[in-house]
Amino acid sequence: MGGGSLARVAVTRPAEKADELARLLEARSLEPVIVPLIRIMAPEDAGPLRKAAARLRSDPSHYDLLLFTSSSAVRAFEEMVRTDEARARPAAPQPIIPTVAAIGSATGLAAREAGWTPAIVPDPFVAEAFLDELVFRLGREGSLEGLRVLFPRAERAREVLPEGLRSRGAIVEVVEAYRTVPDLAAGRRLASLATAGEVDVLTFTSASTVRAFLTGAGPSWKAPGGLVVAAIGPITADAAHEQGLVVTVVPKLHTAEGLADAVASWLSGERRSSGDGG
Repeated sequence: MGGGSLARVAVTRPAEKADELARLLEARSLEPVIVPLIRIMAPEDAGPLRKAAARLRSDPSHYDLLLFTSSSAVRAFEEMVRTDEARARPAAPQPIIPTVAAIGSATGLAAREAGWTPAIVPDPFVAEAFLDELVFRLGREGSLEGLRVLFPRAERAREVLPEGLRSRGAIVEVVEAYRTVPDLAAGRRLASLATAGEVDVLTFTSASTVRAFLTGAGPSWKAPGGLVVAAIGPITADAAHEQGLVVTVVPKLHTAEGLADAVASWLSGERRSSGDGG
């Protein structure tokens, strides 16, 4: 990146989400390079998710808390609930959704768009602080004893939240809402672009995009000097750090817009510090 050329920013999120971030980058005079690293797929066995949606309809009091940690989980569960509604008789009442917690502002927005206004939206997310807030909001005598939690999430997600909830006495039902399938060929292609200096910034919006990139790149790949790595939030940044990537940019607002703003701001600061203010 030099002179008056636009900085080239790799957009690695799934194809159905890539356009939003690309438009935001273009609006900030950055050049998006779209290389989706993962595909969002339905679970191989959708039975547990279907049963949870049906249970929510037939017995709304069965769960005390509906927990989401990604917009993809919200959309997958919403689709299953709507499918269950379509199977029900026309006069069937709308399901009464229990208290909703959404991790991160993007997840909270997806929940609101689905018609489920979250009561708890920690952003930034720190597991211990979130669990303490749940105890304050929903617990009794300093614990979550007996709190029934439905947690639709990605396949092979981290166990930090389920374990933390259970350690405080909650009864947690984890159901697979979707799975991410890595595109290893795309990971190899993006690594080649980075090595050749054809992208200036790598953006990651989930731990699965980090894993897909590094698996595709292979163990011998090394980040070239000057390559900027940006993560949408601390969980994604932690996943990158664990895999040996140095993360330079993490926005305060963990949304696509926040990520675009943070990347643009960092690059603008770099240009000023290098004297390239054109």
